[in-house]
Amino acid sequence: MHTPTTGWLLRGTDGRLTAYAPRAEGIARWTEDRPGGPAWTGPELLPAPGLLPYLSVAQGPDGYA
Repeated sequence: MHTPTTGWLLRGTDGRLTAYAPRAEGIARWTEDRPGGPAWTGPELLPAPGLLPYLSVAQGPDGYA
């Protein structure tokens, strides 16, 4: 069992927020349809088996996660 944590919400270079969450089969990702908008797309699965129980998301100097 993994310990739930938070802090996986980032603002992209286009101003939209993106949320990330670990799953057994990889990383789930949700993205705002537009900056500040109420609608989101996702979840989109980014395959990464064996990732649990940890996930760290960071942004580089270029603003990409």
